[in-house]
Amino acid sequence: MRYFAGPGRSPRRGLEPSRGGVWAAFPADPGLPKRSLTVFDKVNFDEHILAINFFSPPAPPNAALEAGLAEALAHYRERAGRIGIDATGNRVILLTDAGARFVEAVADVTLDTLMPLEPAPALARLRPSGDGAMELLLVQVTRFPCGGLAVGYAMHHAVGDGRATSNFLVSWGQATRGAAISPVPVHDRVSILRNLVIGSTNATSGRLSTLRAPGAVEKEGLVPATDAAEVVLCPDVAVYSQLGFPVYDMDFGGGRPFLHMPSYMPEEGVVFMVPSSSGDGGIDAYVSLFSNAMHVFKSCCYSLPVVNTGLRGSVARL
Repeated sequence: MRYFAGPGRSPRRGLEPSRGGVWAAFPADPGLPKRSLTVFDKVNFDEHILAINFFSPPAPPNAALEAGLAEALAHYRERAGRIGIDATGNRVILLTDAGARFVEAVADVTLDTLMPLEPAPALARLRPSGDGAMELLLVQVTRFPCGGLAVGYAMHHAVGDGRATSNFLVSWGQATRGAAISPVPVHDRVSILRNLVIGSTNATSGRLSTLRAPGAVEKEGLVPATDAAEVVLCPDVAVYSQLGFPVYDMDFGGGRPFLHMPSYMPEEGVVFMVPSSSGDGGIDAYVSLFSNAMHVFKSCCYSLPVVNTGLRGSVARL
């Protein structure tokens, strides 16, 4: 069963039909509250961030997870909104409270039979797809016969980066178990960027001040560095780091996830670095390469000298 969860409202049953593979914005109601996008939001990929968290039993019922999600969305209204276009033609986040998509699923195998999990096409079945979705947040809760739980999500990059997404997931867990939301989200994106400018060097400060001005994207001719549709980056790589993010602090009341990992993403040259599930301060690196290049990559990495980082004997797992 699929339905929508929104802040302070009952879930709306049923699933809206897909609108195809193009994620579009619509004109904003002049009276509808909205959030402006920063220059960084405007030039970022127009896509959803995908990842999955795995929990050992016990896990709260789906009704509790849905109620907690609605409560968290009341504090993070952007994630229950939609992308729109204001009177000046700029893309904005409309605070429509239209809700997030919540998908319930049941697996017919125990979770331990899937371990150790590795990035593979089958992983896509454990999280929702953001393709063609109007929602900025989609989550999928998959229950296993053993009582284990997988929570996959797709969060649009316009509403927040990896750190903001991690904070929201922590808040969802807090709301589910009846704890206070902490940290309290900051919604004034302009002030965040202003603080970034103030904390920069003078040279960089002047540059960022220019980019912060209205129409800076158009004046500077800024565009994403790569096309999200281009799935081969060779000979370059794109590295996404979640190091330092609270990815293992999400707790619905039954304990933290025993594994956090990015979803299957078959884009050559993409590297995800996440805190290790072992809890020893190590790093798990998920690397997407053509098979004929993997042996070269391994030989390069395994020949690197060991560096004492002071992070409790940190090691890289490839």
